[in-house]
Amino acid sequence: MPLLQSCRRADTAIALTSLFICVVVLPVQAVEILDFHATIVPGTCAIKLDQEFLNLGSVQTSSLSSGAVTASNTFSLEVQNCSGTAPGSQKPVIQVSGAGDNNDGKWLFRDDDSVAQGVGVLLTQDMNTVSDGDKLQFQGILPPATGASMAFSAGVSCINSGGCNPTTGKLIARVTFNFLYD
Repeated sequence: MPLLQSCRRADTAIALTSLFICVVVLPVQAVEILDFHATIVPGTCAIKLDQEFLNLGSVQTSSLSSGAVTASNTFSLEVQNCSGTAPGSQKPVIQVSGAGDNNDGKWLFRDDDSVAQGVGVLLTQDMNTVSDGDKLQFQGILPPATGASMAFSAGVSCINSGGCNPTTGKLIARVTFNFLYD
C-alpha cells in the first residue's frame, strides 16, 4: 500500500467524498385500454314493390259515395334475400306508414300536397284495412328465408266527415313499407 503510506507521509488530509444514490424501484405500470363497440342487429331482408307508382286513373266526383271504394288497383310487395335471423320472440313484419286521415275507423292515405279534398286512398291487405303504423305479419315460414310476398289493394274513397263532398284535383298518397322485426 504505497499510496496510503505516501499520503500519510505527506501529512495531507484525504477527504473522502461519498455519493449516496438512492433509487426507489417501483413496479412498472403501463396501462392501455381498448374500447370495443359493436351494434348487434337482427337479420334483414330486401323488400321490393312490383310497382313504384300506382295510377288510380281519373275518378268522377259523382262516382264517390260514403263508404264506397272506387278505381281500385292491386300491387304486391316481395321480401327476398333474407340474411340472419331475429331473436326468438321477434317476428318479421312490414310496417306501413303514411300521412292521411282517420275515416270512421279506416285510414285514408293522403298527403298535404293533394289538391283534391275530401278523398283519400284506402289500402287493404288480405281484406283488412291498413292504417298508418300497422305492422303486417307474414303467413307461413318465419322468417321468410326464401322470400315471401304480400298482395295489396288500393282505391279512392270518400272522407265521410260531414258527408261525402269531394273537390276536384290531384290526389297524392305516399306510403312507406319498412321491413323490421317486432
